Amino acid sequence: MSIIFPPVKVTGMPGYQRHWLIMALFFGTSFLVLWSNYTKFKPGGITFLEGTILFCTFICTFQPIVASWSAVIGLLVMAFGNAEKSVYPYFDAKGPLPELRSRTALAIFMRNEDPSSIFDRLLAMQKSLSQIGRLQHFRFVLLSDTTLPEVMCMEDKGFARIKDNLGIGTYQSPFYRRRSKNIGYKGGNMYDYAENHSKGDEFFVPLDSDSVMSGDILVRIVSSMERYPQIGLLQPAFIGMPAVSAFARLTQFGSRYYLPVNYLGLSWWANDCALFWGHNAIIRTRVFREHCKLPILSGKPPLGGHIMSHDIVETMFIRRAGYECRLLPIITESYETFPPTLIEAMNRQNRWFQGDMQYFFLLKEPGLNLINRFQVCRILAKSLGPMAWFVMTSAFNIKSRVENPDATRVGVSVFSQWFIFRIFPRIAAFLAVAANPSEIKRYGGIFRFVISVVLD
Repeated sequence: MSIIFPPVKVTGMPGYQRHWLIMALFFGTSFLVLWSNYTKFKPGGITFLEGTILFCTFICTFQPIVASWSAVIGLLVMAFGNAEKSVYPYFDAKGPLPELRSRTALAIFMRNEDPSSIFDRLLAMQKSLSQIGRLQHFRFVLLSDTTLPEVMCMEDKGFARIKDNLGIGTYQSPFYRRRSKNIGYKGGNMYDYAENHSKGDEFFVPLDSDSVMSGDILVRIVSSMERYPQIGLLQPAFIGMPAVSAFARLTQFGSRYYLPVNYLGLSWWANDCALFWGHNAIIRTRVFREHCKLPILSGKPPLGGHIMSHDIVETMFIRRAGYECRLLPIITESYETFPPTLIEAMNRQNRWFQGDMQYFFLLKEPGLNLINRFQVCRILAKSLGPMAWFVMTSAFNIKSRVENPDATRVGVSVFSQWFIFRIFPRIAAFLAVAANPSEIKRYGGIFRFVISVVLD
């Protein structure tokens, strides 16, 4: 990997030391967890079932341990540090709205969805940018992979209806393109834009069909990219849009109070190797075009073929090219719509799982740094966690019936350890909000906040 620009200057511990610290904290904690359970098995020797249990314990606790240490770091930065200098010195959240000199495309990706709400959100973003006098630095790009004829018709009619109004004040007329062949899923759609339709766009902001961002945050992240040419990708944290269903509102609340402290810790240790979440981010167009053409994996789908979940791969390719990838860990006016029901949320998780299982190739991809490979392992462990729980539970049941009736006690120990790591980030988030009276007031008082946290 060649460094093209000097790194963004952050105060405190250098970035590479932060990477080593989080890995040391993880492996040290994981060793203690495994050793505490190993000693319970050791007197009788380690059998195949016990080895399986220990391995599954490692998989199941990987992400919770990392998340817990991220929460600890976030609390420490909040209490004793200066996040504006040590985590995101590249972003000015409070100053006057900056003037811009570049051009940015707002790229909306569509596929077989009712476009009426999409067009409403586009007009809302246009209005927001117009009100602050920065619309002339943006344009709208609609990139469709729709295959259903009735939705195609709705897209065509809807775009024809709003095209003139949507283009008022932008540096270029709105552009709408539907691919005849949906090669490469969304990642292929994004690269097709960068390769064939991005002329004049210094940056682009990928937006899902359920995404929306205010003019203020759009202008500020563009300004960050202008002032810091070493940043290739900047991912602002996003929260859920106001919802009607109880499930979506609960998810929205969870993300809202959980975000500040935990994402602050994550952004601190990830530093210049943060991850891309697929939308509501800003990307340097030339860098994406030159370095983010996704490979076609060997073998047949679902593990082979075209890459389904493009975002993690793209961010690591951008970092490999020498550009920084940053996570902005503060709440801004960047939103997405959360699934309204548990079933829809599970369907989305299933799609993510299918995409995550293709990431094994990144472990041997040349040129990636160690912290990127560590994050690949974290993602894989998170996705494999439910399967590991099933295997581990089955192993405990077999062991308790065949080898040792006391195996249940070890199972309780493993579950207790997992639960502590799983719940700690939420405890940290609760403490961060509870220590701030103005935040408590925003949640309707301490009683309502506590009840909401318990429900979450």
